[in-house]
Amino acid sequence: MIERIATRKKDGFAGERVCILPVDIKHALQKNTLCKNLYLTDIGFYPKALYHNRERQHGCNQFILIYCIHGEGWFSIHRKTYKLKANHFFILPENVAHKYGSDPGNPWTIYWVHFTGEMAADYSHYLMGKRSLTPKIVVPSNERNVLFEEIVHYASMINNNDAVIYANNCLYNYLASFKNEIFSRSDSGRKQTSTIDACIEMMKQNLDKNLNLYEISQMMKLSISHLSALFKEKVHDSPYNYYIFLKVQRACYLLWNTQMNIKTIAVQLGYDDPYHFSRIFKNMMGVSPKHFRQRDSQ
Repeated sequence: MIERIATRKKDGFAGERVCILPVDIKHALQKNTLCKNLYLTDIGFYPKALYHNRERQHGCNQFILIYCIHGEGWFSIHRKTYKLKANHFFILPENVAHKYGSDPGNPWTIYWVHFTGEMAADYSHYLMGKRSLTPKIVVPSNERNVLFEEIVHYASMINNNDAVIYANNCLYNYLASFKNEIFSRSDSGRKQTSTIDACIEMMKQNLDKNLNLYEISQMMKLSISHLSALFKEKVHDSPYNYYIFLKVQRACYLLWNTQMNIKTIAVQLGYDDPYHFSRIFKNMMGVSPKHFRQRDSQ
């Protein structure tokens, strides 16, 4: 592999965080049943990375995620160059020639991860699409940045097997956080999420009732169409279906943790007819409440 590295400060970038796993750790992760599907090999944070450039004529053995939070940069692959701005990320496929670098006039601040494993390509396709290399806009998230710090912290404990396994299993969550559906992307989006959260909490407080969609929307002081549209966008379900889901989840808890008979549980969840309740439960959980309780006790 030929890799060219442009001029860089001898002492690195002020405030940088880097963890490069030793070869023996990488080999161990490749064989570890808990990590072999997805694991990191290198991870870092470069703030205001002036003169940060890379050129790999034969690519890299891992997938490379670069997430820009400030400044600008670029990358080239398949003879095409893409610009990168704040709140954008991209993933370079393994073993494909590429170049990338920071904008000299407005140097980028980036988080980056080299990752591989049996499911690495699946995660790359999940986030980027199978044929797309265009940078993706990503919603800023403090939770994502905190998770990154946790990964670096534990991955750096190379002599602590449990810590390294934990760090690599956190990588699943870190990569999944780049799906925009997970976080709201604007003030309006955050307001919508807050409305959904408030509605779900209201539903949880009224599991003993048999509310219909009209009553739910009235309690939220929203039209049926507006509330339904919010749930479809954020939850990928209707408000009423989610209300039923919460009831069934509560029934599962009561079946696990109490000796209540099924009729009593049905009444507590707003169903006068225990047979109707049992049909709803079986339709969602695949087994009747009776068999659910028996299966759990085996």
